[in-house]
Amino acid sequence: MNPFPAALGTGPVAAVALGFVAGAAIGAAYFLGLWWTVRRATRAARPAPLLLLSFVVRLAFAVALLLVIVRLGALALVAALLGFLVARVLLSRVLTGGQATRRGTDVAAGRAPLGTGTRDGGTPERGATERGSAP
Repeated sequence: MNPFPAALGTGPVAAVALGFVAGAAIGAAYFLGLWWTVRRATRAARPAPLLLLSFVVRLAFAVALLLVIVRLGALALVAALLGFLVARVLLSRVLTGGQATRRGTDVAAGRAPLGTGTRDGGTPERGATERGSAP
C-alpha cells in the first residue's frame, strides 16, 4: 500500500523527485539538530547525556522517515540519501560561513593539514615546520 496520495503521482520521476526533496528535508532537520546540540553541549556541565539523547532522537527520526520513503522504491531511497548528503554539504557551508573545508577544519581542530609534516595528518612530526620541511 502506497502511503502517499495519488495526486502526488507515483511514477519513477515523481518518486525520485519526492525522495530527493524528502531526503534533503530529513537531512536538514538532522544536521540542524546536530548543530543545535553541539552548541548546547559546549556550554553544558554534563554534555554526554545531551549528546546521547540528541543522537537517539535524530537517528530515530531519520530512520523512521527513510522507512516511509523506501515504500516508494529503491530509486526513491537512493534519491533521499543523496538529498540527505546534499543537505549536509549546504548546511555545513551556510552555518560556517563557507569555512567548512578539509584544511579549515583540521587547522581549527589544532591539527596540521595532511601533507604538512605529519605522519598521519594528526600530530606534527618532531622538527617539522609549518610548511612541512625539517629545519
